[in-house]
Amino acid sequence: MPTILIIDDDRSITQLLKTIFSKYDYRVIAVHSGPELHRWWAETTAVKRSEISVILLDLMLPQTNTEELYHFLRADPHAAEVPILVLSAVSDIDNRVAWLELGVDDYLVKPYPLDEILARIKTHIKLRQLRQAKQAAEAQAAIRAHYLRAINEVGNIASQYLDLDLMLVQAAQAIYEQFECRCCRLYLVDVLQEQEEMLTHVISVPESGSEFEQGCANLEKVPQLVHEAQLYQQSRVNGQSVAVPIQRGMILLGILLVDLPPENTWVAETVQSLETLTIQLATAVTNAYLFQDIRTHNQQLKRVIQENTRLLRLETQQRLQAEQLHRMSQLISSSLELSSVLTAAMDNLRKMIDVERGSILLLDESTGRLFFARTLNALPAHIQRTSLDSDVGIVGRAIRERRPAIENDVQNSPYFSPEMDRMTGMKTKSLLCVPLIAHDQVIGALELINKHNGQFDDLDERLAVSAATSIAIAIDNARLYEEQANLLHERELSQQQLVQSEKMAAAGRLAASLAHEINNPLQAIHSCLQLVLAFDLSAEKKEEYLGMAGEEVERLVSITSRIMDFARPSSGELEQVRVSQILNQVLQLAQKYITHQNVRLQQFAEPNLPLVEVIPDQIAQVFLNILLNGIDASPAKAALTIVTQAEGDWVKVSFIDAGAGMTPTVQEQIFEPFFSTKEGHAGLGLTISYGIIERHGGYIEVDSTPEAGSTISVFLPLKQKAMPLPEGDGAFASRYRSA
Repeated sequence: MPTILIIDDDRSITQLLKTIFSKYDYRVIAVHSGPELHRWWAETTAVKRSEISVILLDLMLPQTNTEELYHFLRADPHAAEVPILVLSAVSDIDNRVAWLELGVDDYLVKPYPLDEILARIKTHIKLRQLRQAKQAAEAQAAIRAHYLRAINEVGNIASQYLDLDLMLVQAAQAIYEQFECRCCRLYLVDVLQEQEEMLTHVISVPESGSEFEQGCANLEKVPQLVHEAQLYQQSRVNGQSVAVPIQRGMILLGILLVDLPPENTWVAETVQSLETLTIQLATAVTNAYLFQDIRTHNQQLKRVIQENTRLLRLETQQRLQAEQLHRMSQLISSSLELSSVLTAAMDNLRKMIDVERGSILLLDESTGRLFFARTLNALPAHIQRTSLDSDVGIVGRAIRERRPAIENDVQNSPYFSPEMDRMTGMKTKSLLCVPLIAHDQVIGALELINKHNGQFDDLDERLAVSAATSIAIAIDNARLYEEQANLLHERELSQQQLVQSEKMAAAGRLAASLAHEINNPLQAIHSCLQLVLAFDLSAEKKEEYLGMAGEEVERLVSITSRIMDFARPSSGELEQVRVSQILNQVLQLAQKYITHQNVRLQQFAEPNLPLVEVIPDQIAQVFLNILLNGIDASPAKAALTIVTQAEGDWVKVSFIDAGAGMTPTVQEQIFEPFFSTKEGHAGLGLTISYGIIERHGGYIEVDSTPEAGSTISVFLPLKQKAMPLPEGDGAFASRYRSA
């Protein structure tokens, strides 16, 4: 039955509440002042005080400081958690807040409805019960957590040791400390006895003679408890003493005996935790037994292990060297640059074979002598430039015999040549040399000097031979690549010279007309100067004739400038230009030739054509070559038409002549080198033109019918957006830059 303590000076109210609360199965205790409460509190036992479920405290008590009384109640551990409801006749919000902040559980203002106070009392009793249940659960959870940590701690300690005696000592000590026992003992089945059920006392904590010995010795029923646990193979409890079997499956390994202190009220939980713990102990004991068996056979296995270790070390070394050799082969084969190949080879050789010095020597085919291509350690410049006789010394022997040479006592070798030692100031003690052979030709030698750990052996030789094979192939490939690169460079130079030669040939075809175009201003200059010098003219006339001569000089400069711009070697720089600019420059250059050949020129150009990205002087050469061919093919007074237009993603420039046309056979051959239908022509103009346009990403089309003329169309890819233009080397190129 819940108990309500009422502290109120109004006896009528306390009597009324007592009557009402009794009807609801509440037991009521009423006091009417602070002193009376103190007397009752002192005369009442702690058990009785702990039965109080709710306290109703009136704020207006005679001879009493209510706040001090409240603190008195809270100070008592039996009332600290009891709900206290304050009763007040004044509805003052500040006072209510102050008391609630002080810690009271509720605040009621008189007069209050009885059903409200009953409801609040019931609620606070329920809340207290829930808090008590929560605290009990938390306490039990804390105990379980403590035991779980203890189990983990003991299990971790037991699993750390494979020596049985040491493991048992450490485990017993950990159980004694973690479970706060008065005494801990371990008994194991004596596996050496014929009767396996005999138990042997192994360890006690604390040990005999300690201050805790009396706690262990006074357990008169301990032996019986142990035998009962062994007999039933179940945990046995006698007061605070617990015996738990240590089992591995159905096999009994021993008994754990603990004596708990009197204050331990969690015996059941302790037993469960110890049972869980013995599972780990059983595993640890089993592992210790297994370790003892292993240790017994350890001496027999030791020699086998040592031998296997030696073989494994050897295998590992060989595997690592094979991996290093493979990596080296990949590195040196991935590069066609000789310097990179040599550097990678020496870097990897240093990792594979630990030597003091080493070098790759290559054979100079022109002199037959060896030179240092790469060394592990930098040599002085004068030594690096030194060449060696390819048939002298240990290196010469390896090259001559085309097989590896190992000398671990170099100073006493009849093949040793001390020349290099004298030059470097170093002493060669041991040496491994392997010839470098590619395509059955000796191209040099690999030399390794002074192995750091021991002497050169067969494994070093096999490794060096494998490395030398890869190095020789890589060097040979790099040399071939270098030769091909040189040939390609020479070819490019030849191509440039051929293009320039053809450009000069095209200029030569214009020579007569250009000479005539130059002679005209020269004649005018000559005449003007004769007039000024030979006749007594007025100053105005002299100035007039000299001005005419100056204009002709400017005209002459313009003509020669166009010729020089065209004849200058190509800069090779791409520029953003309009095709019409290049075409107009070509037409200016060929204008006199067109006039002399009596050909009518017609131009049709689509306006606002996009830019193209080209090398202007090369495209000008193509246009001039096609233009001159068209003029030469056209009869007198015939029309030569040039059409410039956009067609899809291309700019198309078509040269249409009214000549005799070409047969299909001729059309198939006109772009072949040295093919020409005219005597005295080299037949390279269209070949070079086709190559130039193809390198620009374009192409040339030919449409011709015999007796109906020909159309040669040049297609250049569009460049939609102009880019920053590179600075050209020549004035001819600079004139084609887009505005």
